[in-house]
Amino acid sequence: MITSLFAPRWRTVWLCLLLLVGQCVAKAATTNPEAISQLLNRIGGDGTADRFVTVVDASLSTDGNDVFVLTSHDGKPCIKGNTTLSVATGINWYLNHVAHVNLTWNNLTTNLAAVSLPAPAQEERHDCHADYRYYLNYCTFSYSMSTWTWERWQQEIDWMALHGINMPLQIIGLDVVWYKLLTQDLGYTEAEANNFIAGPCFQAWWGMNNLEGWGGPNPAWWYTRQEQLCKKILERQRELGMEPVLPGYAGMVPSDITSKGYTANNQGNWCSFVRPYILDPNSQAFTDISAKYYARLAEVMGTSTYYSMDPFHEGANTEGIDVPSAYQKIAKAMLDANSEGKWVIQFWQWSGAQYNVLSQVEQGKLIVLDLFSDAHTHFGSYQGHDAVYCMLANFGGRTGLFGRLSKIMTDYFACKSNHSNIKGIGATPEAIEQVPVLYDALFELPWRSQAPDPQAWLADYTVSRYGADNAQAKAAWEKIRNSALNCGTALQGPQEAVLCARPSLQVNSVSSWGGTEIFYNAQDVAAAANLLLEAKDALSGANYSYDLTDFTRQAMTDYGYYLLKAIKSAYDGKQQERYATCRDAYLQLMLDLDELLCTNSNFMLGRWTQMARGIADEVAGTTEADRQWLELNNARTLITTWGNRNSSEWGGLRDYSYREWGGMLKDFYYERWKTYFRNLDNNTSQPDWFDNDWAWAHNASKQYADQPVGSTTDVAAALLGKYFLHFTSADGSTYHIYRYLSTDARSQVSSVAYRGESFTFPLAALPQDATATVGIDFNNDGRISADETASGLQIAVPMNAVTGKVAAQLTLSDGTEFKFTLMLKDLVTEARTVTVSTADAAQGTVSLEGTTSLSVTTTDEVTMTASPVSGYDFYQWTDKDGQPVSTDNPYTYYGAAAADFVAHFLINKWGKPTEDRSEWNTMRDYGQYLSLLEVSQNGGEAQLLYTADACPASLCQTTRAFKAPQGSKFTLHWKDTEALDGLSYCRLSAYIDLNADGDFDDEGEFLAVMGDKASAGNTMLSDGTLSVLLPYDVAEGTTHLRIRFDSSWKGGLDANTDAMPAKASTTRMVYDIPVHITTQAATACTVTVKTSDVSKGTVDANGQPDTYTYAVGEDVVLRAYPAAGYKVQCWKDQYDREVPASWMDGSFLRFRAPESGTYTAYFVKAIGDVVTLGNYTFSYTDSQNELTLTKALSGEGELVIPDTYSDFRIVGLAHGALQRLTGLTSLQLPASVTSLGTDNVVFTTNFKGAGVQNAPIALANPLKGDAAWQIAIDVQAGGESFNQWGSGLLATGNDALASSYNQGFQLYLKADGSIILKLGSSEKKTFSHTKGHSAFSLLIERTASQALTVSVTAGGTTDTYTESGYALADIALFSTALKEGMNLQSITITDPTVDTAPFRGCTALAQVVVDAANPQFKSIDGVLYDAAGATLLAYPEGKLAYRFTLPATVSKLAAYAFTAAPALQVIESAAATPATASATTFGTCTARAQVAPASAAAYRTAWSLPLLFSVAADARLSAAESALLQSGDAVCLHATAQTSATAEQLPAGVALWWSATLPTNRLYPIAFPTELRDIRLSAQPEAMPALGDLRLYTYADGAFTRTMSVEAGAALMGLPEAWHEQEFILQFGALPATQPAVPGFAVNASADELPVSQAHYVYDAPTNTFTLATGSTTLQPLGAVLLHAEGMPESLNGPADVVTGISQATLTDGCPQGYDPSGRAIGKGYKGIYVNRQGVHIQR
Repeated sequence: MITSLFAPRWRTVWLCLLLLVGQCVAKAATTNPEAISQLLNRIGGDGTADRFVTVVDASLSTDGNDVFVLTSHDGKPCIKGNTTLSVATGINWYLNHVAHVNLTWNNLTTNLAAVSLPAPAQEERHDCHADYRYYLNYCTFSYSMSTWTWERWQQEIDWMALHGINMPLQIIGLDVVWYKLLTQDLGYTEAEANNFIAGPCFQAWWGMNNLEGWGGPNPAWWYTRQEQLCKKILERQRELGMEPVLPGYAGMVPSDITSKGYTANNQGNWCSFVRPYILDPNSQAFTDISAKYYARLAEVMGTSTYYSMDPFHEGANTEGIDVPSAYQKIAKAMLDANSEGKWVIQFWQWSGAQYNVLSQVEQGKLIVLDLFSDAHTHFGSYQGHDAVYCMLANFGGRTGLFGRLSKIMTDYFACKSNHSNIKGIGATPEAIEQVPVLYDALFELPWRSQAPDPQAWLADYTVSRYGADNAQAKAAWEKIRNSALNCGTALQGPQEAVLCARPSLQVNSVSSWGGTEIFYNAQDVAAAANLLLEAKDALSGANYSYDLTDFTRQAMTDYGYYLLKAIKSAYDGKQQERYATCRDAYLQLMLDLDELLCTNSNFMLGRWTQMARGIADEVAGTTEADRQWLELNNARTLITTWGNRNSSEWGGLRDYSYREWGGMLKDFYYERWKTYFRNLDNNTSQPDWFDNDWAWAHNASKQYADQPVGSTTDVAAALLGKYFLHFTSADGSTYHIYRYLSTDARSQVSSVAYRGESFTFPLAALPQDATATVGIDFNNDGRISADETASGLQIAVPMNAVTGKVAAQLTLSDGTEFKFTLMLKDLVTEARTVTVSTADAAQGTVSLEGTTSLSVTTTDEVTMTASPVSGYDFYQWTDKDGQPVSTDNPYTYYGAAAADFVAHFLINKWGKPTEDRSEWNTMRDYGQYLSLLEVSQNGGEAQLLYTADACPASLCQTTRAFKAPQGSKFTLHWKDTEALDGLSYCRLSAYIDLNADGDFDDEGEFLAVMGDKASAGNTMLSDGTLSVLLPYDVAEGTTHLRIRFDSSWKGGLDANTDAMPAKASTTRMVYDIPVHITTQAATACTVTVKTSDVSKGTVDANGQPDTYTYAVGEDVVLRAYPAAGYKVQCWKDQYDREVPASWMDGSFLRFRAPESGTYTAYFVKAIGDVVTLGNYTFSYTDSQNELTLTKALSGEGELVIPDTYSDFRIVGLAHGALQRLTGLTSLQLPASVTSLGTDNVVFTTNFKGAGVQNAPIALANPLKGDAAWQIAIDVQAGGESFNQWGSGLLATGNDALASSYNQGFQLYLKADGSIILKLGSSEKKTFSHTKGHSAFSLLIERTASQALTVSVTAGGTTDTYTESGYALADIALFSTALKEGMNLQSITITDPTVDTAPFRGCTALAQVVVDAANPQFKSIDGVLYDAAGATLLAYPEGKLAYRFTLPATVSKLAAYAFTAAPALQVIESAAATPATASATTFGTCTARAQVAPASAAAYRTAWSLPLLFSVAADARLSAAESALLQSGDAVCLHATAQTSATAEQLPAGVALWWSATLPTNRLYPIAFPTELRDIRLSAQPEAMPALGDLRLYTYADGAFTRTMSVEAGAALMGLPEAWHEQEFILQFGALPATQPAVPGFAVNASADELPVSQAHYVYDAPTNTFTLATGSTTLQPLGAVLLHAEGMPESLNGPADVVTGISQATLTDGCPQGYDPSGRAIGKGYKGIYVNRQGVHIQR
């Protein structure tokens, strides 16, 4: 039983033991494995392997991680590892960290026989913490590897092994796979296949589904060579322990696949290239072709664990594809081919659809390459899938020192600690062989347990790099680490070289997706190049030569960037000599740089082209044509045009892969620039640059060598000495001055000089071809005068020079200018006492550096600091006598004499925005703050206002103050942290408080907004300027200018300015700049006087030259002398502004200059006593160049006012200018007239609360207590109460918070938001509805009858209080007590008694016509409106139309808008809400308002006019609607021949109008309820038909009689022929109370229907007869019928002169005589209805 139970288990145990023994045997250590030995001999030369002991021992790894150990064996270095690849990695670690040998792309092999290989002193073990060490990018195979031969490939594979890479991408041979697939499986011919497969340099983008065929067709030998190379590469990689990543299948097919019977999806174009099509992975075709593909892939490349696939790459079209399912099918196809396979996918510009891969592929089968981790990471988005931290350090193979060295060292470990799915590290550059230090650092990281210190690591690296410990090399690399290798943005680097750009004076980028802006301090790179050069005697070798070349190249390239800016500046400024100097230097720089690059083969074009040509030598039977195809169609095309014209120019690919290489710089880039400048200078057209570039790329006559020429150290030394001058600063550092440029380094560079001694400019050497001038601003007046300069490099410092920081400048004869700061000191030999104090201890404190005392006795310089308390700003230091000393704070005193200093402060009424520090770390990291802020004005040197070396702790900073005169211009200039361009992510909003009231929201106080929203490209803010032109009337004293740098993504912008409000809370930096506004310049000013036209007048400068420099405080007198017939119109400054009136003294100007400038006198023709316009004459007033017509003195008829009169603009008509001008018939107003004297405003202002009790509001003219006036106030109640009880809103007199107001009043805003009205000492009214409202309005009305009315409106509700018979004293002053934020937004006082009717009494004025360009007024049908058409201003009194339709846009009728208009009977308004009107709007106008019944009450209240209801012919006015009418109103009933409107129960006194549209060929029985008062025609509103125009007949005694008048009664009515079917209106008075009795007729004299039961006659129009009708009938309003009486016949003839039965015969001139119905003979040729002699009716 026991045996049977346990025997199976023992068998299992024995089996496990046997397996374990087998494994131990399999894992036995291998010493000096062949693969490693061959590697050592390849990298170090034959015999190298013998100097090492290498061991592969799998047992070293106990946790599955790779490991290597450095130790010694028999005195040799011994490197052990758990795998072959681990050993290779250990070898590289040993070489770098022990033997100090650095092997990298510029030095892939070396002669290790000459190198000491010491055994490690102690054992060193490194475990790897990254399962995946990935390498390469599809693009790398084109931008770098496409020209490689097998020799170069062997070196690269060894480099991979040395760096521990275990999964390199491998696509060499992909073209062979496809060639076989297409020609052997899919029915393609060889030619068709070649139309699809790209050429050697473009296979990356073909492999990524981006293009087809470009760079081909490929010759047959190419596929043979590729298959051989592919197999060699894979064999070597696998031999060294790498598992290559092979290209998987995601559905790509040729775009002509349909010709083979397949259906595929068009992916759209890529950069103007036709993309390959893609099979829907859900289709059977995909299943079939994917299987065939993987079979061919295995045939050529074998299988692998990893397959790279990137479906739908870079914006491919997925329309019609089930994307989630597609990802499943792509993964399935891979697993069907290899069940152990894993999908490697790049995260790059994924669309939303591409994220589906994460949910459709099972965990463990997908590896995501986070392709650009060094810029931004996305590990949290990958849903737990394995991910690789990748560095993408180069785009396009573009040349440049660039990277994020420190970031990757720390960021990799930080990301790993936060994201457990990070299982590897990788490099995914688009190109390699640049900045090797990045890759050496990156691939060491997985073998470290924690992040190394970047500075320490780099210092050790320099020792490995050069094989020697050199302080200068370490310092050089540290400069590079903190500059070019410290990119803080997502720039797709490197930053681009303007030298390689398509020529232009402004180059923002070389390629379509790059940028030329230098993100670091270029001084650091210049310093690095010079430091490395200084080590030339201690260092040598391939690495030193490479780095010296690269550092110097970058320094020269950076210099070229600034040199091009100088070229543009000189060109734009028309500085011809400077332009030519800089242009020539720029061109020569390119040639010199080419010479440098040709000293190192790694920077030579020939290396690229010769390798490309060498590919053809790897296969037998190739020709020169093959070599040219490789070089021209591929290698050279890639780095120039990239594609054809469309893809190059429109697709944006040109220069994407530019190379700053020797040979190319001289022959290609230099020639482009030389051509450009020649054409620019000769004003000739530029060439077609694509043709130019294409021609060079395909020029076989140019061949380039790959062997270097010359010494790198010699050429570098020559160039760095030629283009840089080296200045030694006070701190011992060196500043490298760019030659030919103007450099302002005052914030960066300083030196020291002593009064009474000579100062020698600390320059290492002066160029032999240049002379120097040194200047120092000894008196610190902002400019360096001639007596402050000296030739050479030495200058004597006078004893009376100021002490402290002053400007100094070096100027060379070649145009070089260098500005720096010089500290002028006394050589203090005896201790002196320096004392500091504050002008007001309540405003701020002072301190001395190094002591707690306020007085110190010392020979040292003394630094003092002023610290304002809250609510105050530092103003300035003065001496004990009050004389200004400095606005610097802190301020350092360098003098030898004892001195007392006093600190002065100012109230800060501007406050600071609320700081939100939630994004402070981001702001700091991106460098979004100012490092420098300065101001320049009046042609002087820039004055430093602010500097910062690091991100300030507080977001709101106050800078030093500066002085600016009224009317002057100043320019602010700032820089951010140049290395980061952080402010390019921001937008600037700028304000200045012109009236110094503590806010920034008055007119003109918003200055500018700069930068696009939601953009990181606002580079103009990184090195920006803002010019401010002060008005002449800006308040004297201190104010603030505020500039904000808000995130460009931040909301809350002002709707009008699109800027961030000045006082809005902030998450970024805000800078307040105190500005002391003065009345005159503090420096000398050069003033020029000019005349605008010498024929009109001359000028002089009161005895001085026309251009003269005036001393500070000197009066300027400029004189103008008008020619005969002219007078001075005005004086203008250089900004085309009129100067202040206070400067004017007749024709002269007297002033003290605010700045240097030009003042021009303008003259106009002198006008006589009157202005004559046609036959009108006017009196006038003129001001400057403007005329106002004050009164028409004579004239009649049409008046046309022109824009100008004798050089004057006519801008207005004064009040009453045209009133009672009875002969005026028509008025035309020009665009220039913007005032018609229609304003009754006598005072307007606003008031900002500032916490001042009894702040006054003085009136220009007192308000009379017994006169009528109105005060309208808009209140903004956004702040706190003035005290705990409330605020004094407005009070008469000078006390806003008094207890009593004798013959006055007070409006008091309580703390709870209600308002109390106090009259005398009594609180008359509390307005409570203002509670909770931050805005409300007040209206205070005074009448001549002594009534005082106060109305308060808040939230749409108005409450009113009236005090009758209240005696008011005259008011000259109001007072308030309001805190900041409580504002009277507008205060407007009007005099309602002013007659503002511009055309009152112009009884003949029929129309006003306004020029369409007038900004103030417009006219519609002769009526005057404001420009918006919202306010009707004036209806001409002489306009004859009886009806006026108010436009729908009108919301207001001005006072006196309808002064008379006697012809106007109807004002029609369709609006439900009436336009507002005042009591004086309608004057004596008697028109009725035609409105809808629903609006009747509103119009009656608003307009106080009688009303008119219009009732359509098919409608009825109800009794309820009729009841809305009153006596004096009217109703208009419309009628046709068939029907009529009716009205029910019209009130008494309502007039009746009857409107009809009828044929004219008949008579109409009609009742006249009253005498007919008027007749009107709708189509002719100005026509006034007479009663006689109607044919009226009465009936009596059996006969019809023609009559000319009908007072009331009935008649037959005939209409004039011209009224046929035209609407006419008969206007009657009020209807009679009862129906009138009319003999023989039944009449309806009402507005309603009337039944008639008597027998009556019915009129038959065609026969003009009345026929008896026995039934009843209904009469419509104003209807009538002839009644039948006993004895009357059954029919009656109508009036004898009525024509009926008209024939269509036509009379011609030859026809017989015709007669009218009255028997009068009508001559020939007259048209009408007639009867001929035979009695036939005819129409002629």
